This record gives sequence, structure tokens and C-alpha cells, in this order.
Amino acid sequence: MSKKFIPVGVLLGLALALCAGGYWLYAGRQDKPAYTGPIDKITIGTVGNETSTLVLIAASMGYFQENGLDVTIREYQSGNFSVDALLDNQIDLASCSEFALVERIFQRGRDLRYMGSYATVDNTEVIARKDKITNAADLRGKRIGVTSTSIASFYLGVFLTFNGLTLDDVELVDVKPFNMQDALEEGKVDAVITWEPNAWGLKEKMGDRVISWPGQSQPYYWLLVGTSEVVRARASATERFMTALAKAEEFARQKGDEAKAIVGSRYNFDSAYLNHVWWSRTKYELSLDQALLLAMEDEARWMIKNGMSYGHKEIPDYLHHLYATALLKASPKSVRLIAVEKSESN
Repeated sequence: MSKKFIPVGVLLGLALALCAGGYWLYAGRQDKPAYTGPIDKITIGTVGNETSTLVLIAASMGYFQENGLDVTIREYQSGNFSVDALLDNQIDLASCSEFALVERIFQRGRDLRYMGSYATVDNTEVIARKDKITNAADLRGKRIGVTSTSIASFYLGVFLTFNGLTLDDVELVDVKPFNMQDALEEGKVDAVITWEPNAWGLKEKMGDRVISWPGQSQPYYWLLVGTSEVVRARASATERFMTALAKAEEFARQKGDEAKAIVGSRYNFDSAYLNHVWWSRTKYELSLDQALLLAMEDEARWMIKNGMSYGHKEIPDYLHHLYATALLKASPKSVRLIAVEKSESN
């Protein structure tokens, strides 16, 4: 049997190519030069659940510090309260769902700017007492606990429509997120619509006394929001904030157990709950895509139809409220939005 030989020149060429490729791969993996400028202090408002994962990782692993940031985290019961704190100059950056942003733009925040999402979430449920309700049609005439002006209001409206009902067919009771469990258990309401970890805790405590249904018609986006004044005056700081979140996203993907431990330690969540939500109900990633704009427009249309737009009859141009520069510089692959250039001129 004859043997075939590869010419030495070819082998040498392959070796050189492999060396060059290895060099460029190594060079491409190098971190950005360490930040050596002044330290910027930033206070961010968010909520006390797993939607805040990337912020918690960035703080715990020192990614904010690496980027010259001294970050204080303040937690609120919902994104609405976070945005209010931002508009009242109590914090520098807020976190909220796109629904909360749309509502606050209608109400009082014409100069609000969103910079991208750092979580995509599907964690809302309708939960009802079994002694009052056995199917969705039984909700007619019942008292439903909902946090007013939150995205749960929108989801409830859609849920009722899918089940042949309207908001006029039920009695809405404004209940703060942390009070949902007591309100349902004490019979102040017959059903609630709420998000995690309230839904998990409520079902764990009430067990077979409740029945539940998925409450979301579409995911919501957990946005990083600032005022136009802040994002322009502190452009470098917001870019470095996004850079820290991008590194936190990589950590969450590669070291899930360690990431869950950070979140669990902060909020006293057990492993069963974290396994329930991790990358299934909540995706911990930076994003800015067309689906976000479509969701905002859909929710604005719903608010106008249901008299929740504070007298506004037109859907705003949400590109006007977009500030994409920070995310484009920190993680350009995360931006999949058409006509970003338009927003950068505002």
C-alpha cells in the first residue's frame, strides 16, 4: 500500500496560519484597557427579584468598580415606583418594564430615555381562590387584585379578552405587589394577577386552595431608564454601566450556579425557586430589538383605548425616547433595532 505525503511547505503554511489564528483569537479575547479615570457615583432603582440579576452580579463581582463606578442599588416594589424616584431626582437610573415607561411618558415623563433591556421576563400569573373560581369564566363579577398602572393591568385586560370577558366585567382592586398574598388569603379579593416571586410564594403557601393560569400574552422587557439630562451629561458613566452589565451577562451564562447563589443570597431565594425561573421565565441578557418597540406601541394603544393615557390620543414616537449609544458601545451585538440612527439625533 503506497503512502501519501503532505509537502513540507504546506505543513509550514498551516502551522503559520494556526499560529496567526491563535494570536488573533487570543488578542480578540483580551479585556478592554482598565479604566483609570475618576470614580462616578450612580444610584440605580430596581426591584427585589431575579430581574435585577445582572445588576447584582456586576456589583458582587466588582464589574462596576472595574469600570470606575460606585453603584448604590435601591429596591422598590415595582418599576413604577423606581421611575417616580428617577423623576423626583432621588436616583440616577431606574429599572422598569416597558409598560411602566409608556405609562409614565404619558403621565409626566416627556424627557425619559430608555437605553436597552437587561432582562426579558415571562413571570406573571393569574391566581384565584378555588372556593370561588374553577375556570376563567368564573371571574365575571369577581374582585381581582392588580397593581394599578403596572404591566399586570395590561396583561389582565388581554387575559380577560381571551376568555370572553372585559375589564368592565370584573371589579378591580388596587393591591401593592407585597400585599397580594394577604389580600387573596384573607378574602379581600377573589383572584390576583401578579409576578414572581409573589406568584411562587402565594402558591407555595395556599397550595391546593388556589388555581392559576399563565398571565402574560407577551414577554416584558426590563429596561434601564434615565432622564435625557442624565444620559447626556453622564454619557461615559452610562456606557461603563452597560459594559459592566455585558460582563455580568457573560458570567450569568457561563457560571449559572454562582450567579444563582448571588441572587439567592441577596433575596433569600431557595434553589427550587431559582431553578423555576432561571433562563426559562427570565432571560438575563442585554437587548434592544424591534419587538420592544412593537410592545410599547401595542401597550400605548391599549392605554388610549381604556382611558389610561392621561388624555393623550396619539401614540408617541418611542424612538425619540431611545438613547442607544451606551449599549451600542458596550455590546453592539445586543442592538437589533431598525433606525437606531434616528434616536441618536434626539
